[in-house]
Amino acid sequence: MQPTGRRAFCEGYTCYHCEHQVEKVHPVTFYEAEEERNEMLCKDCYAEWLESIKG
Repeated sequence: MQPTGRRAFCEGYTCYHCEHQVEKVHPVTFYEAEEERNEMLCKDCYAEWLESIKG
C-alpha cells in the first residue's frame, strides 16, 4: 500500500484532566511518591498546568 500523503482518520486523544477528545495533545510527566506517570493534556489544560507550576 502506497502512502497517499493524506492523514489517516484518527479518533484522537483524550485529555487526562478534562477528558475532552482532541487531535493534538501535550505529553506531561507527573511525579508522585517517587513514581512518574505520563499523561496527555489538551491545549487549554496544558496552559493551565504551566501557569500552576510557575513560581
